[in-house]
Amino acid sequence: MKNKFISAIILLVIILPLNGYSQDGYILSYFGGSKYQEAMYLAYSYNGLNWIVLNDNNPVLWATLGNKSIRDPYIVRNQKGSFVIMSTDSWNSEYALFWDSEDLINFKNERLVRLNDMKQHVWAPECIFDSTSQKYLVYWSGDIIYANTTSDFKTFSKPEKFFDPGHICIDANITKDKGTYYLIYKDERGENANTTRYKSLKVAKSKTLQAGSFMTYTPDYITDHMVEGPACIKDLKKDIWYLYYDYFMQGGIWGCSYTNDLSTGKWSKMSPSEFSLPNGVRHGNAIKVNALELKKIIDKWK
Repeated sequence: MKNKFISAIILLVIILPLNGYSQDGYILSYFGGSKYQEAMYLAYSYNGLNWIVLNDNNPVLWATLGNKSIRDPYIVRNQKGSFVIMSTDSWNSEYALFWDSEDLINFKNERLVRLNDMKQHVWAPECIFDSTSQKYLVYWSGDIIYANTTSDFKTFSKPEKFFDPGHICIDANITKDKGTYYLIYKDERGENANTTRYKSLKVAKSKTLQAGSFMTYTPDYITDHMVEGPACIKDLKKDIWYLYYDYFMQGGIWGCSYTNDLSTGKWSKMSPSEFSLPNGVRHGNAIKVNALELKKIIDKWK
């Protein structure tokens, strides 16, 4: 009997860590948080729907350069396997902030990079690697979507017009699936009022990342009005895509929609009971991490 008891304890010791840490997952970066600070916060999820705060929903990274403000944080994995963090440098800046990290625990090489030479703000910088040019494309919002290219996140090309739907737009988010790139963006026309006909999301697509190649293919908006900051991720176990967006006038409320096929442009809004997010969460994004990376992040920040 004693041996059976000891065996059961050993089995539990083995199984519990595996159940808790053997899965790949997502890390969500955002600003706002419990203290509504313009700094970077983190949360994690195994299913892309239920998010658990890290560091007690306190910031893990603050800016010390520029306007000392982190808004719209975005994390990208570079081709070497480590991470680059970028963010908006507050409201009216031609610069973006960048950091490097091996593990999303330690952050280094903070730098302020001027991406804009057209006297426009640089909002919500995001990034995707272009396998054709073998360069990173950093795209951001002015009056439309602009982009710079870089090989090292230190030296950047001059900005160029990347996507222009014929009217003011912001907050592009690019996802690739089955050889097609999908660019989700916000129609920024109109007033910030519940009666607006705009301030909602649409989708453009292209077979390449060439400037000017994306064409809008959703005839109508895919979300409620008065939302921004789209973040699209794929379920790690199912053929489902989730789209998060920020009800930007409601101070930390996000919505979520899903689709089984990005090419249709049809999204179904989820009930708030079907997903959960940190308190005060504002415009952010999620990146996939492996089980070992996630375990280390949780051990550090939980």
